[in-house]
Amino acid sequence: MMGTFTLAQSKNNVSIFIYPNGDLAGCIDFTPVGDSDNYKCIDEIKNIPDGDTTHVSWNDVNSGIDMYELPNDTDFTGTINYVQVFARAKAHQFSQDPSGVFKILCSPNSLCGTIFKSDNRNLGTSYQTYTSVWTLNPSTATDWTLNDIRNLSIGIEASSPTRSGVIGEDTYIGNAAGSANENNYWSSTFPPQSGAGTPNNFHYVKALTVNGINCTSLHSRWLDLYNIPNHKTEPINNYAKVTVWAYCGNSANYANPLDPKNTIQLACKSGGTVYYGTETEVSESNTWYSKEWTINPAGGSWNDASIDNLEIGIRLYRRDNGANSTSPECMLLHAKVEYSLDINPEIRTTQCFAKINYTPPSDSCTLNKPEKISVNHSENIKMLNFWDGTRDVYGLNRSGKSMILTGSEYQSDTCDKLCPCEHIACVRAMGKDGSTIAISGLRSLFNGSYKIRSFGWKHMSECPEHYEWILELEDMN
Repeated sequence: MMGTFTLAQSKNNVSIFIYPNGDLAGCIDFTPVGDSDNYKCIDEIKNIPDGDTTHVSWNDVNSGIDMYELPNDTDFTGTINYVQVFARAKAHQFSQDPSGVFKILCSPNSLCGTIFKSDNRNLGTSYQTYTSVWTLNPSTATDWTLNDIRNLSIGIEASSPTRSGVIGEDTYIGNAAGSANENNYWSSTFPPQSGAGTPNNFHYVKALTVNGINCTSLHSRWLDLYNIPNHKTEPINNYAKVTVWAYCGNSANYANPLDPKNTIQLACKSGGTVYYGTETEVSESNTWYSKEWTINPAGGSWNDASIDNLEIGIRLYRRDNGANSTSPECMLLHAKVEYSLDINPEIRTTQCFAKINYTPPSDSCTLNKPEKISVNHSENIKMLNFWDGTRDVYGLNRSGKSMILTGSEYQSDTCDKLCPCEHIACVRAMGKDGSTIAISGLRSLFNGSYKIRSFGWKHMSECPEHYEWILELEDMN
């Protein structure tokens, strides 16, 4: 009877990813945003986090934890190399205080009293993915087992100490006509902004998608004032300054650069009085203009009430340059309010999951000894010819170290045994894995380490079961 030879393969490491499917009772402190349960806010697939759409939130001075259960039906065979827990998080809008905490957690037995923590991670203000690796079960200091993985819970810990004197900035855009709009004018060639209703100038200084307001009357200074929304709700300690910004230019270029220029003055109304910035010539091209008030010009410091009652505006003046006259025009107007405040930055986590890396057991296959073996160990050769008629021949590199085996698998006694098919499937799986194989059982010349280049087979008959196969190998010795 024909003998057999063996193909043995140590498998490549494999990683599987496991996602939360429940909240661990007694270990949920964070606030879910975007869904009803905490785990549903952080269970997105690893490459497609949903950012702020769903997340869990924490902004308390003291630490809180959120722990999530993992499925208990995970199944694989092999040696576990490590467990890696991922958490994607940020400090929203404002940086986390240096004394703040963000740690990655695991509990091998899903108990709140047995939680193991990573070192502290320093959060940025944009989402980043942070990880922690445990090569051993931290509860037992021994290798992980499949049962450990089935009982594993993962999570996060965070705190947000108060940050004092944080500088913030809010932008306010006019949302209604103010108290000085008797000279309002809007360009009749452009309709109001979509959904604006009755034309009013403040609709034309909200965005660059529509035309602006302009001054068409000669030797007239036209003032437009606009109400702005009330102040934001942050716990503001001190308003630093209010700056009015406008984006303005001329409706056409000056024909003569020496002609007198149109002018602009930025304005605010506080305490019942209108205050103006410096009158400035309007550039031929659209330009940003600004006026800054570090204190309330009506007296005292800026506060919530003065911001709520503030109006901002523009005063335009058109000079008479005869036939070359142009109109000053503004397309954007808004106020920036800068302030300092005490704040506990909101800690947001949008994703948390586990990676299990393991090495599958070594595998072996047997095949009938090949009927034919062909080997190609050809080498690239280079020859140099010299003027004196001598030659120098040397090898550059080996172009191929391949071995091709052809053979048959068959079952000669009964027709219901699947051994030939199982042998073929076993080698096929080795080829798909791609790891180096070790061949033994052939002549010593052919035993050794190889990569499977290709493996093909043909089913010749069913009774008796008969396959012909061809195996192409790359010598790794």
